[in-house]
Amino acid sequence: LKHIVARAWGKGLAAVVVVAFVGQWFWIGAQVGEAQRLSAAVTNFLQDGDLPDYYPRTDEAAPKLALTDQFGVRISIDSFRGSNVILAFVYAHCATVCPTLVSQVMKAKAAAPQAKVMLITLDPWRDTPGSLPALAQKWSLPAQDVHLLSGDVPEVLAALTAWGMPFKRDERTGVIDHPGLVYVIDGEGVIAYKFPIVIADRIQSGPT
Repeated sequence: LKHIVARAWGKGLAAVVVVAFVGQWFWIGAQVGEAQRLSAAVTNFLQDGDLPDYYPRTDEAAPKLALTDQFGVRISIDSFRGSNVILAFVYAHCATVCPTLVSQVMKAKAAAPQAKVMLITLDPWRDTPGSLPALAQKWSLPAQDVHLLSGDVPEVLAALTAWGMPFKRDERTGVIDHPGLVYVIDGEGVIAYKFPIVIADRIQSGPT
């Protein structure tokens, strides 16, 4: 794995992310055959050290995004041009998917230390910019290169819409149902890989 982490670009960073999630996460495939094919690709990577050419890569430009992090700094996708970014959507009151998602993203970050991390809240009603320092401490986020992001409700919702992030909020309880989505964005600001994933051992735990 060392040579993959050392270059950590394109397929390399995606591979690091995949490895961080293997064993606890599984792919959602449109068809069982395709899901099995992708699973085999991960297995081959673990054996051979690289992702095959057929591993799905996109060429979509990352949607514009500018929100406030736990340090009160305005952060955008353009802030990280030239670096790879691991991006995921989470929220503080999530008791199932999000804590594990954050943990796995941080494992990927530890394996590829030059990558940047953006964790965007799904719950701007409660995860206000002022609450982010305490949440970052709760999740033991490092002080560098990991940005927990929020903002005004309309601008966060606009960002979620731009990224096509599906979620459903219970207006009575504040509980948010959402998939686990991880994106790898390359140094040119292109979404190289998308990982639609769920936590296999928590599926029976109910909504997040």
